[in-house]
Amino acid sequence: MGVKQLATKMVGYAANIPGTKASKARMRKVVLAMVRQIEIETRDESGCEAGTPHLGDIPCLFGTLTSQRYQWDDLLRYLAEVDGIPDRAALTASQKRQLVNKYPLLTAFYCAMRLELLLKTVVVPIFGALRKLAVQL
Repeated sequence: MGVKQLATKMVGYAANIPGTKASKARMRKVVLAMVRQIEIETRDESGCEAGTPHLGDIPCLFGTLTSQRYQWDDLLRYLAEVDGIPDRAALTASQKRQLVNKYPLLTAFYCAMRLELLLKTVVVPIFGALRKLAVQL
């Protein structure tokens, strides 16, 4: 195997490792492809001036369900208390990751509650996003 083939295979494998630049670039391509697909599927040529196609119903509010659970101080405070760690400020980045990974159910519950509160306090009252989605369905 030549150097060029080895480098190509390594880049391909890096795209499957979460958190790497290659995986973020791959996810960005997937998200943009979804938005473009929505634009194509909802395109309506009727009622437009000649030569000016209607772009379709492109979402104006778009979000992903990723989280920085290793950075949330409130979550780390709860997990440190459960684990009996007196000084959570002294934890290194790898210790924070280990702590979050040690308690996956508590972390998942916290993430779900945080998402629900975001939807109830920001997305629905301010943007009315879910009402618009329900009307479309």
